[in-house]
Amino acid sequence: MINQNISNQQYKIRLSAFSDSGELGYHLSRIEPLLSVNKTRKIEIVLNASSWAYDWDYASDWDPERDIYLPPSLPLPSLVEVSRFIYALSSLSDTQINIQLILPPQNHAATRFIEKTRLFSLIKSPNLSYSTNPTEPTHQQGCDDVLIPLTFIGSNTDGQLTAEFHSNFDRLADAGYFEKEHRSAIRRVIMEAAENADNWGGGGWVCCFLRQEKRGTSSSFGNIEDNFIPAQHTHLFLHVFSIKSGLARAMGQENEWDATDLITNGISARQTSGGRGFPSIINTVINSALGTVSISSGKYNRIITPDGLKREYHSAGTDYLPGVHLCAVMPLAIISNIEEALRVQV
Repeated sequence: MINQNISNQQYKIRLSAFSDSGELGYHLSRIEPLLSVNKTRKIEIVLNASSWAYDWDYASDWDPERDIYLPPSLPLPSLVEVSRFIYALSSLSDTQINIQLILPPQNHAATRFIEKTRLFSLIKSPNLSYSTNPTEPTHQQGCDDVLIPLTFIGSNTDGQLTAEFHSNFDRLADAGYFEKEHRSAIRRVIMEAAENADNWGGGGWVCCFLRQEKRGTSSSFGNIEDNFIPAQHTHLFLHVFSIKSGLARAMGQENEWDATDLITNGISARQTSGGRGFPSIINTVINSALGTVSISSGKYNRIITPDGLKREYHSAGTDYLPGVHLCAVMPLAIISNIEEALRVQV
């Protein structure tokens, strides 16, 4: 990749289900000097996401009567990291960069889903095209009810989530049978994370998904699970990413590892200015919902799970995307009253 020739007019990136901050940060670091050397150069950045169709189709079993949640193979972390990358690109220059996003075929369920996420709305001059690779007809899960599209929070919104966001959250909570006490607690987690991004991150983006982690049928193997309840095998994914400062700068630390250590030990940069910040988020997700929290800042990543262990790693290379990416994953079986919901339905 280092030795490849970069055209004066076009820079191509093939996205995958594994595109992360390290990979996309590397591309960002190569594009920035191209713009600074020649202020009149215009570059088309081609982001090819056509392979996401195969990720969607990998879990093709579908039952419209009981399966409204998003498929388990959907590359949510990659989609969010690409969102961060597009925002960082569009912030470099209004005049020199033209971003082209290549999606799967226009009638594919993955394309309709990506459009629902509003990923392309991050591009200041939207330039969409679609793959012409032939694909079989695919099914569209109930995205309207189990997806909260990318929503900006910052000075333009006075640091508040929109009324549309809260309306979408209520629809998502209804689809997941959220218990009342958990519905309020999770809403507070989302608002706390959004306030983090607004207070010290220069603003940010928030999105949520309900994604099914298991299928009730498998026609290729001929076994069908009786009385399969999708919600019992589904997780709520909360993604929040800020657009400027990393954790080290926000916490006044020399590196991201030390900063992450502080917040996992209960110290917040917002304790003196209101709010409880990351410690409150981690406590609610881990202890109340038996969920998992992933924090990515700079090239450092830490995963915190209910078993008390921490798993950490560094992205390859020395470049990465700006800001902080928080992901909280909570099992629906814990935060929902599924049995009561089904009893009422009957």
